[in-house]
Amino acid sequence: MTASAALSEAFGLEGLSAIVTGAGSGLAEAVAATLLYRALTVLPTLALGLLAAATWRTHHPGETIGSPSDP
Repeated sequence: MTASAALSEAFGLEGLSAIVTGAGSGLAEAVAATLLYRALTVLPTLALGLLAAATWRTHHPGETIGSPSDP
């Protein structure tokens, strides 16, 4: 069993954290890098989506959201 597989099994690391740990980084650095990566990829998308949702009525004043059965 490789060192990265042993760390992954022992600490329950999955995915990106296991890859970063296997590449020679320490466990704390791998977890920090993974959390930073996920924050930098998810938070801007979430912020833009919330902004779009908040301003939707301003840009589309007459539109309503109907059920799929409405013509």
